[in-house]
Amino acid sequence: MAGEETLDATAKLDDIIRDPVKRQRFVEHPDATLQDAGYDADDVPQPVWEALTRMTFAELKAISDLGFALTEAGLLDVKLPSKYIV
Repeated sequence: MAGEETLDATAKLDDIIRDPVKRQRFVEHPDATLQDAGYDADDVPQPVWEALTRMTFAELKAISDLGFALTEAGLLDVKLPSKYIV
């Protein structure tokens, strides 16, 4: 199971990806964007970080849209807050 710092950093990434302005900044400056939010790239599992930092703005928006749709459809595990799903 992931540690608290990993879950918090991943939740913060979710917040960043859902906000269009922060999402664009993340595309341009991923490390700085996450650091400004109080976390470091080392707090995120490396495969997750690598996947997200390779994505375009449109791809990150698609992930955000999917998260919203899954939440609305009740398809996310309610035991784990949806803010932890990127």
